[in-house]
Amino acid sequence: VVIGSGVAGLKAAFTLRGLGYSVTIVEKKPYTGGTTTLLDEQFPTDACGFCRMLPRFGLPECEEYCLKRGVGDIEVLRGYELEDVSGRAGDFNLTVIKKAPYVLHSLCIGCGRCEEVCGVRSALSEFAKAIHRATKISSLNEYAIDSDCTKCGECVKVCPTSAIFLEGERRETISAGAIILALGFDEFVPYEYREYGYGRFANVLTSLELERTMSLNEGKPIRRSDSALPGKVAFIQCVGSRDEKNPWCSSACCMYALKEIRKMKKNLPEVEIKMFYMDMRAFGKEYWKYYTETEGVEFVRCRVPKIEELENKNLLIRYEDESGAIFAEEFNLVVLSVGQAPSRGVKDLATKLGIQIDGPGYARTKSFDTFETTRDGIYAVGSFVSPKDISDAVSSGAACAIEIANKLGLSTRNRKNTEIPNGASGTILYLCTCNKELSQRIDFAKIKEKMRTYDDILSVEEFDRLCNPGGLEFLSESLAGKKPSNIIIAACQGYYFSSLFRNTIEKSLGYIPGMRIVDIKTIRDNTDSALSRIVACRDIFRHKIQVPAVRYSPQNQKVLIVGGGVSGISSALALAKCSIPVVIAEKSDKLGGPLYEKNGLFNGIKIRPYLEEKIKELGRYNNVEVKLNAKIESLKGSVGNYDVKFADEQQSRNFAAVVIAVGAPEHIPKDNWKYNGENIILNTEYDKILRMEIIPKRIGFVQCVDSLTKERGYCSRACCRKSMELALALLKKDPTTKIYFFVKEVMSYGENELLYRELRSRGALFFRYNEDNPLRIVNVNENKFVHVNESLLVHVYDPILSRDLEFALDLLVLASGVDAPSFDVIGVDRDSFGFFVGLDTKFSPQETERAGLFVVGSGRMPMSFGEAWVDGMACAAQIVSYIVNESVPVRRARAYVSERKCVKCLLCVSACPYGARLYDDESNIVRVNEITCQGCGACAVFCPSQATDMVEFSASGVMSAVMDLAIFG
Repeated sequence: VVIGSGVAGLKAAFTLRGLGYSVTIVEKKPYTGGTTTLLDEQFPTDACGFCRMLPRFGLPECEEYCLKRGVGDIEVLRGYELEDVSGRAGDFNLTVIKKAPYVLHSLCIGCGRCEEVCGVRSALSEFAKAIHRATKISSLNEYAIDSDCTKCGECVKVCPTSAIFLEGERRETISAGAIILALGFDEFVPYEYREYGYGRFANVLTSLELERTMSLNEGKPIRRSDSALPGKVAFIQCVGSRDEKNPWCSSACCMYALKEIRKMKKNLPEVEIKMFYMDMRAFGKEYWKYYTETEGVEFVRCRVPKIEELENKNLLIRYEDESGAIFAEEFNLVVLSVGQAPSRGVKDLATKLGIQIDGPGYARTKSFDTFETTRDGIYAVGSFVSPKDISDAVSSGAACAIEIANKLGLSTRNRKNTEIPNGASGTILYLCTCNKELSQRIDFAKIKEKMRTYDDILSVEEFDRLCNPGGLEFLSESLAGKKPSNIIIAACQGYYFSSLFRNTIEKSLGYIPGMRIVDIKTIRDNTDSALSRIVACRDIFRHKIQVPAVRYSPQNQKVLIVGGGVSGISSALALAKCSIPVVIAEKSDKLGGPLYEKNGLFNGIKIRPYLEEKIKELGRYNNVEVKLNAKIESLKGSVGNYDVKFADEQQSRNFAAVVIAVGAPEHIPKDNWKYNGENIILNTEYDKILRMEIIPKRIGFVQCVDSLTKERGYCSRACCRKSMELALALLKKDPTTKIYFFVKEVMSYGENELLYRELRSRGALFFRYNEDNPLRIVNVNENKFVHVNESLLVHVYDPILSRDLEFALDLLVLASGVDAPSFDVIGVDRDSFGFFVGLDTKFSPQETERAGLFVVGSGRMPMSFGEAWVDGMACAAQIVSYIVNESVPVRRARAYVSERKCVKCLLCVSACPYGARLYDDESNIVRVNEITCQGCGACAVFCPSQATDMVEFSASGVMSAVMDLAIFG
């Protein structure tokens, strides 16, 4: 059971289903997807990509819908909350409750009559009425009732299916082997920040409110006071974060604000924007580049103390910049970038579950490398553990799934062959009148008359409400004795009912025919438009190319992991526990990677002893082979069948999947930093510092060495935490030590902010430098640590004092971060700085466009020790879901090559973004790798001889559909 359906919960659910488990999601909201459902775009892509979290294989095309509209073949209890849980790990019993007022989605037909008669309006909501569609893009039958509801009962009177309940409760019981708490976060509501006037000043919005406002207004912001477009907008960061009440950093707010600023400037170029911030926390993959490329905004480093409302409803902000100058500026609109707050009611929930949480309300796990809470069998993921951005939350969901599989054992299920059998032909059309709603607006008789004139239409069936139990029984009975190759269901929006219909059809026929649900519900009083959609769908089926069915069957289950560092070891262990054979190819003479050599700290844990224990654990598995001093000469093939040639072996080896876990080399500072390994050292040289008998009295830490520049315009992410942990360890050994930090930005995101606060409370001082005012190191003693004045001098410019400050130090510690990996892999793209690129930065970070080839760890993006460990686990989870089943059907919507027409120009090979096209020089044929092909159609567009076509959506079928749409519609 997964409680919560944000990105972490959904990723855990999808991964567990891929591993063979039955999954139930319990979601207290009336819609799934969490906050992501309410967002139009994500940073740093300025696109959505939510659907890329869906499994790549084994998912029927009829379920490949936008995840903001539904989650396919997973049971979801919307509007339910946990009431009680009993039992133990492996055998839990949960009781969930749905409290009135609510709409029962299984009865709702989305007619909208309830919203029409509702007389309660909410001024602070994007929804006009107390009863409304759950979100603006949710399924038609996903209606929700706000707390504003007065229970007047008008909606109940007009509901034709009695789906609205204003009183009473509804309970369900669920049995489960494990429970995942993916509670996510609540947007911080800044009423308590009286100085910002939220709730009192009409033109002060939160960041999420701005997102929804722009979404509903063509990407443009509007003022609540007069619905006018603003000429000048202020963004105030860290509202509800990094203060005494909420000491953590919410991890996503800086980038979230940048995304909104870019969108605002794109759609309203003339608007003036000013952003007030303390630190720019652009720590993720290509985040700093995203920040530096954001144009049309002025950045002011300060914390705004107060907002005043003027008579014209404009807003006055008085502030002090870094130089100490005082300003007063008037703005038309102010946006509060609010942080992540623990979910409301989490303390009561923790009591029911018997788990421990910290003071604010975040779950405590047993250690950094597990998602299991203080109660066995109950796990926590995503922002319920600590504030996270989407990519980290997604990885935590997948990693948690493999941890559960390691504990409970794999629940393998061999998916039976459901391909269309020989002899199946023709199309059956089902018309749903939807509680007579559609039959009152559309002439079904005319549709039936026209469709029965086509020879390929076997029958036309009509039923009222196919989605209810009676309708499903009718669907099953009407298919008895028939063998259609295609089924068209003309009803409402398919993403909600597709799995329901598909499961019924598969059970009745023993196979899954081509199936399309045609949405005729959104058509208002237009029979011809409904008919045109149905006929167009029939054209697509009629013209599809007849090719043999293809199933993905791995040649073996063996997995190659290239690199034996942190993420490689993590992946290998997770796979080994699932009985998957693993080969670790490490280029050096031992496992562990650079972090093993440096023996640093993470969460107070010495890394080398930790890794030594994990390496010993690996050695206890007979299915793990470690190949040291390995060199790979070639890697070719596709998922389930990769051939890898090692330099010291005559024959190539075959693997089902390959993991690139090569890590990233440590950056050696440029000469201007005067690094000498003695009194100027790297922050990764923990042992050298902590083993000193006498701790230097004056220590400086320089962050962002050669980073956040044009050449290396990225944050190495782990450096701030490393330096802070080291500084705290030194202060614990000798509290009188003077600690100075010289920073460009402080990247203490999430719970790392607590380290930053502790350091400052212990007397550590922080000073800023940048490219315009660089740090200068002079008078260096090259030989050894010297505890006398002027052994080492550091100069930094202070903007408030408007002069240089000079620090005499005994030791200077440089945080230089990492460089991009030099290891080259054909078919894996790199970002602008040379790090490997996954399928999607946010929603599928480990998998590459080349199916079955994964990138993890610091080679994908700089990350901390703990993040690299989770990255490896997340990767392993996805690999197991690929290869644990003996045979998985591949997508029917894929490319096809006519050998007779092909002129071997090879344009399709270069056009394919997934590496699914290849030229066989022995047979002189261009082939399609049906397993890797994602059916995007790029090859068909580029082909000059029309030799390439799409199996399900052929050119002739699409053109025929277009013609019929023109004729009927």
